Amino acid sequence: MTAHISPQLNTRSELSKLFVTPEDIDTVFIKVLTRNDDSGRHGVLIPKDAYNLFDEFKKLNPSQNNSLAITTRWSFNGVESTLESKYKYYHRYPERRITGLHTTLLSSNKPHNTLIIIGRHKSKRDAYDIHVLYPNNPTYDTIWEEIDLEQAPAQGLFYFDSNWTPEKNLKEPEAITELLEIFDRITASGYVKSMRTGSTGIGYTFETLAGIEENSSQEADYRGIEIKTYRAKKFNLKSPKKQDLFLKEPDWVNTSNSTAERIKSYGYIDKIGRHALYSTTKINGNGHKLKLEVSSDRSKLILCYRDEAIAHWTRETLQKRLTEKLNELVVISAKSRRTSSGEEFLYQTFLHCKEPSINALFDLILDNSALVEIRMHVSIKDKPRNHGTCFRIQFKDLPRLFSGVKLLRDLT
Repeated sequence: MTAHISPQLNTRSELSKLFVTPEDIDTVFIKVLTRNDDSGRHGVLIPKDAYNLFDEFKKLNPSQNNSLAITTRWSFNGVESTLESKYKYYHRYPERRITGLHTTLLSSNKPHNTLIIIGRHKSKRDAYDIHVLYPNNPTYDTIWEEIDLEQAPAQGLFYFDSNWTPEKNLKEPEAITELLEIFDRITASGYVKSMRTGSTGIGYTFETLAGIEENSSQEADYRGIEIKTYRAKKFNLKSPKKQDLFLKEPDWVNTSNSTAERIKSYGYIDKIGRHALYSTTKINGNGHKLKLEVSSDRSKLILCYRDEAIAHWTRETLQKRLTEKLNELVVISAKSRRTSSGEEFLYQTFLHCKEPSINALFDLILDNSALVEIRMHVSIKDKPRNHGTCFRIQFKDLPRLFSGVKLLRDLT
């Protein structure tokens, strides 16, 4: 008797089926194209939150255009083709785009809400598979459901994942769905009056309207989700604005020294005669003779004074703090305006970031996009005061900390 063998169910997602060798794809970017995305001189705009899709430009001069050569592979009507394309930086705007694309698939009369799907190869980092799906494609709706952007397709929405696998579940967690519903309710009210003056008004107002109590602890804001807000008009890719990540004291080499002794050893005398150590510390050092180093095996971040290690944070310690404070992050932007009664906000975008990476943090430190601020002094009465050692990042680079990024709302 011949044994009956049940056929194996095919559990591959429709997204993974697009790629000939999905096991060789580790980074995926999907975007609903806009009117300004095409195969011509415009090319396709890459949002700043998906720049990790490509290698960084070597010796990028922000005041000059730059480009990287990439190979793109296409499929159209059963015919495979390979193009020599470009990843370009335009300094005037500034913005980044890919050009030299398939002229038929990305013509100027492409259907509304066309999807572009880009997969980067692990085995050849400058090679990309690109698929273009029109809304009448049989797999369009299924793939849109799989990436779960929590609404109907709308121009500019995107999904980016630098840690993609064919088996990955892309569904949004319940807490994000809840927070998105709160966001939609707040935005439906239009402009809302700031409930606090000053720079913190934008975040305080949103969290108050959302029913979230103000949080000064080291825990995340809402059901494990950290929320960051910013005024859109005060931010662009050249903005120096920085964002606090988390507080974490290092492990000191000389454990017998007191805090006051460390301040006196590595600090300076401030304007009012106190021993102080308020120091913005980066990879390339500072005027206080302090600098950061990432160990060659990436097992620790080292704080040095006059090139000698005086303290460190282990890889495990920093990953734990990232996961505690920023395991999931929502970045919300708002348009602001001044009226006779004060500032008002119109909340517009909702960006969900997840899976923070310690390697990404090390990369950001190495290119001076992330830093450590030491903030302590000894009082006149010889008592030490430590305001907490703070890890900070340039706000524009915040999504680079994360493997997964989704733009779930864009009302701009």
